[in-house]
Amino acid sequence: PREDVPGAIATLRRLLDARPDDVEALSRLAQLCKAQGRSSELADVLVRLVETTEEGSTARLEAQLELARLRVDLGDFSAGQSLLREIVAVEPAHEAARDFLQERFEDAVAEEDAALAESYGEMLSDALRHTEEANGLIAVLRMRAQTVRSSVERAPMLQEVAELYDEKLEQPELAFT
Repeated sequence: PREDVPGAIATLRRLLDARPDDVEALSRLAQLCKAQGRSSELADVLVRLVETTEEGSTARLEAQLELARLRVDLGDFSAGQSLLREIVAVEPAHEAARDFLQERFEDAVAEEDAALAESYGEMLSDALRHTEEANGLIAVLRMRAQTVRSSVERAPMLQEVAELYDEKLEQPELAFT
């Protein structure tokens, strides 16, 4: 039988009136709101999920990522970036968050939006530094270096690339390629 989505949403709302911290009910309501394309209601539910779940928990990180995606999709880049920054600060190896950062970084580079590219690129670089992924960091640093206009801004990025090749990868011959 087809699910009565409006009825399910109403039931979950009543349950949450009685038990506002019910993470399962909030999660289910978020799924239903997303499936129905109810963006503003979804944002409210995700904020409640973030506030209700334990800091650093998988549930909170997933809610933060979903909220970050939603904020970015709605054009609120600042709020989305703030959430992404929190996620990678707590869990630098969070694969889905890093994939989203990579995607947004590449989009910003392609769209020649230097400010957004630098913001996403810096967050991604920080996450890769924390997880010591030299090859990924080199690729991101090189892309970032291509987006900045000033050689003063570019120099530290290229210096870091050279140091990664020399010290982490033990390939000094590639340091200045």
